[in-house]
Amino acid sequence: MRKHRTAMLRACAVALLAMQASGTQADTRQPEQIVKSTTERVLQALGEEGAAKDRRQVHTVIEQMIVPHFDFEKMSQWVLGKNWKAATREEQARFVGEFRTLLVRTYSSALMQYTDQEVVFLPSRSDAGSGTTTVKTQVNPSDGPAVPIDYRLYERDGVWKVFDVAVDGVSLVASYRTQFNEQISASGFGGLLNTLAERNQRLE
Repeated sequence: MRKHRTAMLRACAVALLAMQASGTQADTRQPEQIVKSTTERVLQALGEEGAAKDRRQVHTVIEQMIVPHFDFEKMSQWVLGKNWKAATREEQARFVGEFRTLLVRTYSSALMQYTDQEVVFLPSRSDAGSGTTTVKTQVNPSDGPAVPIDYRLYERDGVWKVFDVAVDGVSLVASYRTQFNEQISASGFGGLLNTLAERNQRLE
């Protein structure tokens, strides 16, 4: 039960971090402002009658409000580590596409389980040396203990991009890195790509 709730909150947490509804203009706000204001907007959208149970509506929220503001290529590089450089450009491009699809479809399924969780915003932490900021929040479910959720962002050309999320101290990137490295060791990079494609088909 705890594992299921954490997995659901992880997907929900990432989905709540939408930079703004429009992807056509650069968002020059600070990470803390972006997370807080948009979390409230997404929660409102999911709180509309039947919205969180409608797969099409949930998918639309993700595609329009979230996807344009995640750096999937950077996430892919971090997830694969040394295996990214060893892959061909074609393999890299295919992996980014499959990884993006996996996250979007996983989040769609998880958000359909959304209920009225309370989100508390905590002081953020900036790392001047790396140019990153960690926006810290806490989700308070109605039926369990509070779960800390940290969003990691970096600034690129004046725009803040998400490249990792940690739920209950567990990094999304680190979790997938372990899983994918094991798959590559067992069946090679091609085997990983095929496994991702098959998983995406099942999620669809």
